[in-house]
Amino acid sequence: MQVSLALAERAGRPGIEATVADTGPGISAELREQIFNPFVTTKKAGVGLGLSIVSKIVDEHHGSIELAGGASGACFIIFFPFSEKGAVGRGRLPLPAAAGDPGSCGEIRRCPLTMG
Repeated sequence: MQVSLALAERAGRPGIEATVADTGPGISAELREQIFNPFVTTKKAGVGLGLSIVSKIVDEHHGSIELAGGASGACFIIFFPFSEKGAVGRGRLPLPAAAGDPGSCGEIRRCPLTMG
């Protein structure tokens, strides 16, 4: 699984974008149309509420979630806009570290993490 975060802009709104990708079997074309609907599952013991709940939470925060196309695996892109009052530099969210500073990702725009 790979997770990356980036400062982004959608429809003129600045925010943060998270990309979550895996190398699994991916999601079929038929399922892609319904993936965020309740009770849609491919698991025998699944209820099919996970992505529906995620989509609702993202929507409640005025964000967006999309399933990106890929050769293999699944890739979800989640965008959350900063508040209209502005979050960066106003005490709510720290500004990203400059490239080369200790603790920075080297490049402000992408910070890949490898998990598991």
